[in-house]
Amino acid sequence: MSTRVTISPPVAGGPPRAIIVGAVCGLVAAIIWAAQVSVSAIAVRGSLPAPDLMAIRYMTGGLVMLPVLMRYRGLGPLAGIGWGRGIVLAIAGGVPFNLALSGGLVFAPASHNSIITNGLIPVFALLMGAFLLKTLPRGREVGGMALVAAGIVALGWQSVMTDRTMPDAWIGDLIYVLAAFLWAGYTVACRRWRVDPLRGTAVVTVLSLAYLPLWLILYDSRIPAAPLGDIAFQAVYQGIVAGLVSLIVYTRAVENLGSNTASLFSAIVPALAILIAMPALGEIPGPLEWTGMALATGGMVLALSRRR
Repeated sequence: MSTRVTISPPVAGGPPRAIIVGAVCGLVAAIIWAAQVSVSAIAVRGSLPAPDLMAIRYMTGGLVMLPVLMRYRGLGPLAGIGWGRGIVLAIAGGVPFNLALSGGLVFAPASHNSIITNGLIPVFALLMGAFLLKTLPRGREVGGMALVAAGIVALGWQSVMTDRTMPDAWIGDLIYVLAAFLWAGYTVACRRWRVDPLRGTAVVTVLSLAYLPLWLILYDSRIPAAPLGDIAFQAVYQGIVAGLVSLIVYTRAVENLGSNTASLFSAIVPALAILIAMPALGEIPGPLEWTGMALATGGMVLALSRRR
């Protein structure tokens, strides 16, 4: 998930309408992701483990987007995106990313998911952009990365030293780091290859259908025993809202704003996700978690803020 490499062009010179559209799309994506943390946690801690959740997600989304992919078949392989790029996008933004995002919830609180994943996405995106462009991060970006790192250390200390309810939270935290790395790769790849939002989403979701045979063969599914209402709700939210809508609007935000600026919207996800998780999951953050959230959020804003 080569053409001319441009990671984050100046936003100020762009058309105002494009900036507004990109900002609205980024905000919608952030709200969907924030709610997805609690929605996924309820599923994986209840009747639908992460492998089943991913099967429902991509069975729904893949079948919905298959006609879209077929519509653009005249543009070339995989709607003009190509097999190589399509596979990269499907790995970074498809099943592996979402398995990591949901699987970590078994071990660690939802608050850690939102802070670590969204805190490290901009950091990894900046590092990948620096590698591709052969440029080093500037002072503000380095300072922001340091704050994010401090926030994650605070979370890690909370997990290892003080958390009694989820003693294996550090395992989930490491899984969230992997999820952040994958999504940062998806973000930079979308910008580098100028991926069309609709066609890119279709490629990711349809290629992710390859997960289903492996799931059927290797995993003892719990879907037959799950309540029908739970399955239907997760199919709509995971397959349509999170699996399609969020991917389309986020890719549009990257297209309009650039990868660095678009990833700034991850800064508001932790606060939203924790506020949602408090009534939905009964998770009340401790002092170190609040500190970690503040440091990581402040670091994201500092690292990605425009210089003007």
